[in-house]
Amino acid sequence: MTAPDDDARDGRDGRVNPAPGAHSLVPRQPSYGHSRTVLVCDDRPELRDAISTALSGFPRYTVIGEASDAASCVRGVQDNRPDILILDVSMPGGGPPVTRAVRSLHPTMHILVYSGRSDLRVQRDMLDAGADQYLLKTGRLGPLIQALDKATGR
Repeated sequence: MTAPDDDARDGRDGRVNPAPGAHSLVPRQPSYGHSRTVLVCDDRPELRDAISTALSGFPRYTVIGEASDAASCVRGVQDNRPDILILDVSMPGGGPPVTRAVRSLHPTMHILVYSGRSDLRVQRDMLDAGADQYLLKTGRLGPLIQALDKATGR
């Protein structure tokens, strides 16, 4: 069963078009009426692919696009209005400015910063800019899934 607005979002073909400039089309997961849409913004294609692949195993999350830089991330938020944004600090144009920009476009979106930078100043700056969570990349995706579940109250 899909939500009434799914046809408008995916062009009726079962795939959601990614944000302009995004990496690739990602197969749409079945919506069980409770799927949260996710936009993955990271400059490393292998990490975007790993996150998208990992989330495809959880029908409660639907990756609707990927972006490799701040400009395509902002366009992805504008065009797709995801429920959750997974955002890397170090991608081109990333950091607090892109966090503030996407927060102003979509105030209710959950922004989860997923970064390899453990500097407390960077973490504080991102949270002050409007991020909801800051999670360090550990090489394992289990903590990311747990953080998403916590964000969505699961």
